[in-house]
Amino acid sequence: MIYDYIQSDPRWASHPYSVPGGTMSDSGCGPTAIADVVGVLPPDVADYMTAAGYAAPYGQGPYWSGVIPACEHFGHSGMQLNGSDLYGQRNSETEQRWLAAMKSGRYYGILLMGKGYFTQGGHFIAIEEVASDNSTKCYDPAWSARSG
Repeated sequence: MIYDYIQSDPRWASHPYSVPGGTMSDSGCGPTAIADVVGVLPPDVADYMTAAGYAAPYGQGPYWSGVIPACEHFGHSGMQLNGSDLYGQRNSETEQRWLAAMKSGRYYGILLMGKGYFTQGGHFIAIEEVASDNSTKCYDPAWSARSG
């Protein structure tokens, strides 16, 4: 089950993250996407990531290297399938492995999106499922209207 938290929720929008210089509202997409999957509140993930050194300074958000440790800290295992930009690359080995894992119904995805539909920079989203036609059910921590 995905929780569909929004990083600008008034309960934690001003919570410091990616300090100095950031808040959950402006740079908390990573902790919020992780919270969607692990089922704890986004500020709890943000506090863990900050304390463990996985929050980039000045409102830049999280380091990708902190996603799996954060998931594990909150009781979920994880694996990283890719560490490079796959923009424009269709049917890569990584994409096929990810699709197979997601279609099994045993996994959730946390994806770092580059410039495009979700963001003008980097942005984390959570994926709950992938259908047989490869469409996904996603959760955008920044804007609930793009979730679904």
